[in-house]
Amino acid sequence: MKLLTKIATATSLILVCCHALFAAEQISAYHGPRGDVLLTRTGGQPQIMIAGGALPKGGATAGDCFAQAPLALKKPPRYYEGNFLPAHNGLISVGEADVAGKGIGVYLFDDHIDVGGAEVDGICADGIDFSGRYIGQRSDSDSYARIFIYFMSLAHENANYLFKQKKTSDALETLRPFVEAYQSDWLDRPAAIKAMIPAINDYAFMLQSVKRDADALPLLKIVTQKDPARTVAWLNLADAYWQAKDIANARQSYARYISLMNGINRTNMIPSRALERMHN
Repeated sequence: MKLLTKIATATSLILVCCHALFAAEQISAYHGPRGDVLLTRTGGQPQIMIAGGALPKGGATAGDCFAQAPLALKKPPRYYEGNFLPAHNGLISVGEADVAGKGIGVYLFDDHIDVGGAEVDGICADGIDFSGRYIGQRSDSDSYARIFIYFMSLAHENANYLFKQKKTSDALETLRPFVEAYQSDWLDRPAAIKAMIPAINDYAFMLQSVKRDADALPLLKIVTQKDPARTVAWLNLADAYWQAKDIANARQSYARYISLMNGINRTNMIPSRALERMHN
């Protein structure tokens, strides 16, 4: 579970004390002997993301795996099932044909989740088993932050894959729950910034690609505030300001972008609109 260990180390000092930046999403995090689970609810519809599955320390371990599925109630009040979705991230790359006919069954309780079965043959390496009990983590705990940020990183990778496939709506929906529900004080920790800012930045860029500059603007402000050396973010921010007809802030952001580009000897790569809008 090398990737999990890296994220755990990077976020071990996070102190969670603030409300989420947005409140549209309900996201619960769970931890068990074989890995982690994130459960999102949009309009009451749950979706599970699960990662891990390798044998505990002491045995011959396969590489960790990942799966995600929307859940539907099958046996009231607590038993849900769902079919796996395609996923492309650092743990797995599977398309629709790979996951066809495969899914997961879970029991949802107030403080834990029991995974009773996950059909991972042909998807994950031999030896992967997601079954077991996963205990709910308090939203003000370091473990909740670690799990949330870890799955945000995996969702970011999947969203970028979808975006490259010109499935922008799917890419946005993949990242949206995380961007809407992360706790803003996590961005005060440099370790968390490394995972979260790239995801927020790319989500904002995807919004701009479908002419949603107004929605991207507050996110780009966060990106440039927390990572002022992210050069292209200043260009995206300037474009968002320009679309909002905030010319003064647009010109300031274009100027910052041009200065950064000059500083890394990429003057010839500055798009003409940035130079033209500085003077128009």
